Amino acid sequence: MMQTVYEMTIDMIAKHYGLDHQQMKTIEELSEASAAVARHVTEPCENNLKEMASELADVCILIDQLFVLHPTLKMHFEDAKRFKVTRQIRRMIKDAGWEKDD
Repeated sequence: MMQTVYEMTIDMIAKHYGLDHQQMKTIEELSEASAAVARHVTEPCENNLKEMASELADVCILIDQLFVLHPTLKMHFEDAKRFKVTRQIRRMIKDAGWEKDD
């Protein structure tokens, strides 16, 4: 399968900076994203929403780079997402009293 321009760019950036640097950068960007979300929660406005979007985009870009640098990370990530979504749906069903008695 052919890579998109985005995928080729992510691959190039990830390999240029390397695993250690991009993991540290991810920590930094997660912190910035957390602060941006908090600002929007406490003061919802278009400017804070745009800042939050920008910081979350930085996090997503770094996650994509980590998928390149850690070959099995994406598989574990997708497995974890499926597990957590399924678990949350089960909690919601239980909370709503929709579960069947066994």
